[in-house]
Amino acid sequence: MPDLPATAFDPTVGPRLLLRSPDGLLEEEVFLNNDGTLSIGTTPKKIQTGGTNSIIVCFTDNTKSYIGRVSNVYGTMAYILFGGTNNMGTPSSIQVLGNSKNSNLMQVRLVCSTTGNVIAESVLVNNTTIAIIDLGTISNLPTGSSIIEIQGRSESGGECRISSLNIKF
Repeated sequence: MPDLPATAFDPTVGPRLLLRSPDGLLEEEVFLNNDGTLSIGTTPKKIQTGGTNSIIVCFTDNTKSYIGRVSNVYGTMAYILFGGTNNMGTPSSIQVLGNSKNSNLMQVRLVCSTTGNVIAESVLVNNTTIAIIDLGTISNLPTGSSIIEIQGRSESGGECRISSLNIKF
């Protein structure tokens, strides 16, 4: 059940009701505007740092519990929306859960769609069974909301597979 604080009144906006998610990470404000209309606004809050908070995104493709890419050139496998370091804070680590089909080397990276900058990139790995793959040093994080591409590649006709992305704060 969301935290429902008392209705507040701002004479420039009118009455408002603040709804907060149980984890405190998202607040929704419902305003009664002076003209009688309603407005809803979202106010993201920074995630507390220290390694105890994560954003986990899972990927599937029809009947498979992963998404895959067969190419030795990096290409987009998925997109996520990152709220930016000004809104969310700075991640301490980024990992994917993935594996390579046919014992071939694979590599995964995150790229900011707006700037084209690489945010994090794994080393070449050869995991035929599902494993946690660390994307190493994090840099070039956008400060505002941005679309982030999850890109993958594999060598020698193998398939780069990822099941989930874990961004730790």
